[in-house]
Amino acid sequence: MQVLKLYSRNTPQKAAAVREGLRMVRGIMASDTSKDGLTTSQIYQIAVKKRPSPQFKSLLKQSKDSVVRVNVYGKSGNLKMSPPPPPNPLHPLKSMTFLKREVLPVLEGNKEITLKRVMRVPSIEQETKTQGNTKSKKGKTNEAPSPVQVYLWKTVPKPKNPSATTEVNWGPYAKSFKPQWWEVGVNEDSGHLNRRRQRARVEKIGREVELAKRVKWAATKEQRLEIEALKQARELKRKEGVDRWFAGVRIRMRQRARALNKVRREKAKAAKRAAKTGTSTA
Repeated sequence: MQVLKLYSRNTPQKAAAVREGLRMVRGIMASDTSKDGLTTSQIYQIAVKKRPSPQFKSLLKQSKDSVVRVNVYGKSGNLKMSPPPPPNPLHPLKSMTFLKREVLPVLEGNKEITLKRVMRVPSIEQETKTQGNTKSKKGKTNEAPSPVQVYLWKTVPKPKNPSATTEVNWGPYAKSFKPQWWEVGVNEDSGHLNRRRQRARVEKIGREVELAKRVKWAATKEQRLEIEALKQARELKRKEGVDRWFAGVRIRMRQRARALNKVRREKAKAAKRAAKTGTSTA
């Protein structure tokens, strides 16, 4: 009989376990113990000692009744051997495999942590565990342990002022279209790749940088054109207002001139009538 885990598939229990595992690993990487970097095994050993939140415990308690036992048969019809259960089935990080496949890739994809290859001298305890306290033919112990290659998880430093790097100046309204290094993968550690993939990674990052430049240049150019169009519309509106004002002035001047001409004509007619009446009386 094989036992189906509480969160072995895409279930609410698995989503809750991933969220709780992310919270735990973020707290571990933010602590002082991760200054020099931590291996996956060290992260797992520290996380297992932490207690999950009450929300995760309540969700796990509600889902205990959903455990189902099923028989798994192969193609030949024989009953398959069930895999060994996880070492910590009631913990969010039930196994190191769950930590590797479900939690750490999320943090690495969010550029919160990165995996780096470093040379480290193993401690005396680790050396004795791996090789034992063996002695040479002369009765002397082995020499000091030599440095070994290990992969450590380290936090990615966030830039203090990411918007300070600009190269192109198109006026006070222009913005930089230089792509930031964290957007295209520049300065990412590729020591875990072989030489062929490292060369391919350099070429890929170069293409990504050029593509990001073109995209940002197009976006900045479009924004510049929008601002220019807005300025032209405002200038056109101002000119239209000035033209309307001058048109009103011209209309008022014509009306005043017509009124003056009318007054002059009336005065001239009155003078003519006065002259006619004077001659007739004489």
